Amino acid sequence: MLRQAIAKGVRENDLLLVSAGSSAGTRDFTAGVIGDLGEVLVHGIAMKPGKPAIIGRVDGKPVIGMPGYPIAAMTTVRELALPLLVEWGFCAPYGERLHARLARTVQTDPGFDEYVFLTVSRSGDRYIATPLPRGAGTQMTVVRANAYLHVPPGTGSIHEGAEVEILLTGPRALIRESPGSRRPRARTPGAGSRSDAPAEELLTAVLPDQLRLPFLDTAVASRGRACCPDRGVGRSSTLLRVASRLRAS
Repeated sequence: MLRQAIAKGVRENDLLLVSAGSSAGTRDFTAGVIGDLGEVLVHGIAMKPGKPAIIGRVDGKPVIGMPGYPIAAMTTVRELALPLLVEWGFCAPYGERLHARLARTVQTDPGFDEYVFLTVSRSGDRYIATPLPRGAGTQMTVVRANAYLHVPPGTGSIHEGAEVEILLTGPRALIRESPGSRRPRARTPGAGSRSDAPAEELLTAVLPDQLRLPFLDTAVASRGRACCPDRGVGRSSTLLRVASRLRAS
């Protein structure tokens, strides 16, 4: 079933996003099917969340396998798919950058690009960024977040009170005052997630005149097994390597 769905999606579209089944469990088949139909360029990227992400190619078209957990899937789309759309000439929904002070220390794995979701509030003319619970399956984090922080590899800890550059996922005007402020305001739901991913050379050999994007859910899979390394390659090197492989084809 999965094989037929991916083959059909590739025939009818220019870019295929496959949801779930990208890890190394007994019911994770996406990488195996992509490999059978074409080529798995990268399986496992050193970014959190989203480590089990897949970048493949079938019939010369990019296929991106996303982890099933919402935060991991969101990060994969923002950091891998959106740069591709930029390369194809589409305008990515980039968020507004601003500086804020961390309300709590952030501990990160120095070997990974990490993306920390935040709740940002206003205190006078300053912004306070509070890190939210982490983990690819923490769904309420997505609901509560209005910004995120990109922590590059090798950073380690960022201490409480440090000033950091963050990216908003909605309009700045919707940021509410911190508790205890003189003019608290009700918050209105904002826009969806926005990307800070640079327009790197991702999948640049595939440049269709009309872009068609399907979204394939692999909750019901067929057969096969994916293999995800314990620690993937770095995000930036992944994008450049994929671009190089596609240009060479």
